[in-house]
Amino acid sequence: MKLSRFTAAATACAVGLTLLPAIAYANDTIELRYKAKVGEKSIYQSSLTTEVNQSINGKDVDTTFEQSDVTTYTVKKIAEDGTIIFETQIERLKVEGEFAPQVTFKFDSQSDDHDTTSQIGAAITPLYERLSGAILGVEVTPLGKVKKVNGYIQLLQDVLKDNPIAQRFAGGGSEEAAVSNFQDLFVLFKEEPVKPGDTWDKPYKVKMPGLGEFEGKRNYTYVGPDKVGEIPTLRITIDTDLSGDLDIDMGATKVSGKFETDSASGTVQFDPASGRILSMDLEQTFSGDLTIEAGGMTIPVNFSQTLKNTRKLVDKIPE
Repeated sequence: MKLSRFTAAATACAVGLTLLPAIAYANDTIELRYKAKVGEKSIYQSSLTTEVNQSINGKDVDTTFEQSDVTTYTVKKIAEDGTIIFETQIERLKVEGEFAPQVTFKFDSQSDDHDTTSQIGAAITPLYERLSGAILGVEVTPLGKVKKVNGYIQLLQDVLKDNPIAQRFAGGGSEEAAVSNFQDLFVLFKEEPVKPGDTWDKPYKVKMPGLGEFEGKRNYTYVGPDKVGEIPTLRITIDTDLSGDLDIDMGATKVSGKFETDSASGTVQFDPASGRILSMDLEQTFSGDLTIEAGGMTIPVNFSQTLKNTRKLVDKIPE
């Protein structure tokens, strides 16, 4: 099951860039590289919608989960090898979930009224309270590879301890999971110059504690010059393949099984003049067969899940 990226948790969760690409034109090709200036700041407004349908003993159970955030990315340092070190901060965070009949959850970082009494609220409200306003360091190479996320484990270690539900929403809480979540927010550029129609792919594999193992690849296509309003852009499409082996242990309940991607599509609009991603729109559908062990029973479950992720650059933090 896909989690939000900050996650996802946070997710889910992944972010824009204040990056100036080195663009070399030769025979209609473009060399894409991320660059930046210390002190530059970008503000991105993001939303992640998750819809899950589970068929349990012939009965359909639907789950919806919506997360929106406003996050700033400030360039703090440029390393000698060109690696860009960002300071990210979640300025606003809002979450709404409907997990089963009469089981709902809401969180708004601008509200003082947080759910800490229900079973789900007691488990994940501390996670979102900790993430609200959280400052992390993210290191990105000139080609867009996320090398490291600083401060993530220290931020959530005590919140996730002995809390398997929160671990699920935090993508396991490991640095490997955090790197994977942020990586989804950066286009991984090809080393060689590209021309319209060129494609490339980047494989990945990640183990998320308390969730399982996931692997696949991100397939990129440089479509060519485009426009957003009056702003000239470069259009890149993304098609992500993902398969996973779930292994979730919540004490009295255990979930295992496999899933894979049914369909995936995404579009990134990159502004070469400012060197920033203007927008990113992704949609992906998974399906698979799971087994739930609870109360001495083994229950087969067929599920499908659709993720819709949007991200856009904004001029200021919304009121």
